[in-house]
Amino acid sequence: MADIAVRTVSYPTLTTSTKPAIHVGERPVDQFSGLSGEAITEGAPVRIDSATGKVLNALATTAPNAAAKGIALKTVAANQAVTIVSRGTIEGHNLDAMAYGAAVYLSNTAGRVADAAGTVSTVIGYVFGVRGDVPNAPMSKLLKVTL
Repeated sequence: MADIAVRTVSYPTLTTSTKPAIHVGERPVDQFSGLSGEAITEGAPVRIDSATGKVLNALATTAPNAAAKGIALKTVAANQAVTIVSRGTIEGHNLDAMAYGAAVYLSNTAGRVADAAGTVSTVIGYVFGVRGDVPNAPMSKLLKVTL
């Protein structure tokens, strides 16, 4: 299993000169906000702590830790508001090495997604292709979150 990196810098697209590393690629999208219980990095799969109700990094090591609810849209410190996408297409994970339609899994590493299942197999979504406005250009690979 290999963790999938989040692009670490803003990058140009067809419609703007730069965008944040993780952003919503389409509407409609299901999203919600919560209070972080620890530092969370943009692009991280997250869960809700059953004792505190705070948002924590998800990881596939145990069933409670693997109860992912979505992907964080920004980097926050503990006790800050964070927006989470639970269903929709997001751009920013480096999916170049993966096939279109391939499942993207929760990693055994906290706050990361991977190309194969961790200890507790949790599918976060799949690789989705989107063609831009340029004719005959290759399709971009985005993460279709299906939690």
